[in-house]
Amino acid sequence: MRYEDNKLNVIRKYLVTQNSYDRKAILDIMADSDLNRPSLLIAMMSNSDVLEKMESCFSFEEITDLHFEFAKRCIIQNPDGVTAPNRYIAAHELVNWLIELKRSHEEKIVNDFVYWLECFYKEFILDEDVKICIITGILEHLFEDVDIRLKFLYWRDDPMLVEAYKMAEEWIH
Repeated sequence: MRYEDNKLNVIRKYLVTQNSYDRKAILDIMADSDLNRPSLLIAMMSNSDVLEKMESCFSFEEITDLHFEFAKRCIIQNPDGVTAPNRYIAAHELVNWLIELKRSHEEKIVNDFVYWLECFYKEFILDEDVKICIITGILEHLFEDVDIRLKFLYWRDDPMLVEAYKMAEEWIH
């Protein structure tokens, strides 16, 4: 069955035909309650023309934040939509995005991500599904990179984070 959503078609047309983007329109797409709609925007950012138009109204850090927050929503809501990724695919995409940022020497954004993930984990520590996804879908894979793993060392000293750190660390040994 094909997913039909007239608003998706409107968004697609807007992203392809506009010479520049309106910041508010992009933020409205990203805030849409139907995760399939911001998912379309995230997917289309792999197109250099779309990304260039995004960079005309958002800083690189803001675009990264949009990615992080979208992934967070997917991890929390675990959509089963056609275009929006489920929590584990969103986690995987987040890991890939972060590794690419590291390769691009975006050290500040990588450090910001570590703090962002700390806050996300603590906020949802009582939600077992989200917690396990953060550990197995994100941390375990990030810990494969020694440089990134070192950024999480302080988690060992935080009573709310130590379990996540140890579980992810065990996976790589």
